[in-house]
Amino acid sequence: MEKILLLLVSQILFIYLLIRYYKSKGTINTSRIVLIASLFFYFSIIAIVIINNITLRSKLDSFDLNHDGMFTGSEITDAQKEALQKVSSDSSSTFAPLVAIPYSLVYCLVLYVILSLFRKQK
Repeated sequence: MEKILLLLVSQILFIYLLIRYYKSKGTINTSRIVLIASLFFYFSIIAIVIINNITLRSKLDSFDLNHDGMFTGSEITDAQKEALQKVSSDSSSTFAPLVAIPYSLVYCLVLYVILSLFRKQK
């Protein structure tokens, strides 16, 4: 949940900073803002997946008491088996670059419509 909240807050902050930057230059180019924000959204999803993989891997590595890369004897517990299952069944790192594309496109369209509506109201 905290990862989704972090993603939303970072997106809102990034869009706000982009709009302020382009306002300071005197021209607000909606298409450019949407393109940059969509790319940021795409790479944010990839970064969250990478962070998640690192976190799962470090939890699993914490069970390797003698640091030999193998789990033997007393290192194999129910918690270790659960951590191993999470690492081995996590296919998000494999499919994240492909799955993030449609989400970024939808994000791009929604953001473009929202920014266009705000621009017409002014």
